[in-house]
Amino acid sequence: MPFIILTAISFSASLVFAIEFSFSSPSSIAFNTSFSTSLSAETSDVYDVKIFVEESNTTTISEIYDGASWKNPFYYLKEKFPSQKEYLIRVVKNSQNPMQICARLRKTNSSSFSEKCNPIALIQGNSDGNNNQNSSSQNSSSANQQSQTNITTSNSTAQSSTPQSSDSGTNLQDNSSKKRIVLNAPKETEQQSKNSGDIFSTKEERTRLWLVYGFSFFCVFVIILLALRKL
Repeated sequence: MPFIILTAISFSASLVFAIEFSFSSPSSIAFNTSFSTSLSAETSDVYDVKIFVEESNTTTISEIYDGASWKNPFYYLKEKFPSQKEYLIRVVKNSQNPMQICARLRKTNSSSFSEKCNPIALIQGNSDGNNNQNSSSQNSSSANQQSQTNITTSNSTAQSSTPQSSDSGTNLQDNSSKKRIVLNAPKETEQQSKNSGDIFSTKEERTRLWLVYGFSFFCVFVIILLALRKL
């Protein structure tokens, strides 16, 4: 009989301390990424809060943020509700088992609690996908930088080779000019010899002409003298 009385008292106390509340949480979350949950209830009494994610075998695989650091959700956050209604949670185990997220409110300095649970799913491969995407972006950036470096190097090589080509062209032109000068030198010498030959032949012709003129003049003079004697 005393046992029945104690049981009845305990059950009555649990009903007294029980609270109806609403619990909002996302249906799917990413591994090791914080997400927000919220509690609401029509009460002014102060309650301790416990929010956790558990697998189907009741293994807790999450942490809760208390405003300063991440904590094991095995322990209640003392006297948090209703002054704080939103809480950050993160899953620290990459599990493929069915999961649920639960929230418990208990009256401060009491052992009885009220609980609400919602189904939740872990998005598989999201973290790996982000890592692969980041790796791809980094590889693409490295490839672009390498390509830009190669283009810059090619431009520098082309620019440095251009003056050499110009110098080579100048040297070729100078060499060809020198070759022309050397090849034209005999022609100029030959031309000068021809011109000197022409000058020399002109003097001989003039001498011959003077001899002819002198002899003609002498003949005319002799003829004039003979003509005067006959008179």
